[in-house]
Amino acid sequence: MVIRTWKRVTATAGVIACALAVFGACAPTPEAESDPEPSAPAVTKEEQPSTPEETEAPDEAEEPAVTEAPAAEALAQPDFIVEPSQSDGFPGIDAGVRIKRVYSEVFGDFERITIEYYGEPAAPVEWMTQGWADEALESGSGLPVDLGGAPRALQVSIAGVDYPEDLTGAGEIPVELAQDTSVRGVYVEQPFERMHSIAIGGDQDRPYRVNYLENPARIVIDLSVFDPSQGVG
Repeated sequence: MVIRTWKRVTATAGVIACALAVFGACAPTPEAESDPEPSAPAVTKEEQPSTPEETEAPDEAEEPAVTEAPAAEALAQPDFIVEPSQSDGFPGIDAGVRIKRVYSEVFGDFERITIEYYGEPAAPVEWMTQGWADEALESGSGLPVDLGGAPRALQVSIAGVDYPEDLTGAGEIPVELAQDTSVRGVYVEQPFERMHSIAIGGDQDRPYRVNYLENPARIVIDLSVFDPSQGVG
């Protein structure tokens, strides 16, 4: 009896000891209660960081806006030159035309000197020029041509032109010059062996171009009105 009672008490005591041990482990310690871990602050709706809106990148880079060039730059005249030049068929002399008149005109961005011819040309009137020079010379004598005291001269040789049928009009060829022109003077030679020349007196080496036009047959010499020293023309 005594032995059985001791075993039951011992078992009960063991159960109590285990229970105390379990409750002791679960109970908070004084240190844990006095120093709690900081909790994350509550985030209100106003404090929530805003997410930047996503925008789609453009598929292609935008091209810069195109602005109109100033008037002088828009009239850059890429076909005007200052170097010597000639037509493809020079010195072909098969045109067979005669001088009718010589006159000048002033346009917006260039001045034009025109040599107009009589007759139906059998071939294009051909031409050649060495560009600007200090003076122009007569074909026969080699003497300087009077161009109104112009400091520079542009002389153009023209092929395929016949001597006038009426020899009474074989003197100096009159020239009709426009007003407000930079051209100081124009001298036109009578043809010899189907060749003749025209000399133009200018204030400076202006960019020029020469063309043969039809209906009627004519040679046109255009001078740029822009000042080459300003980088335009």
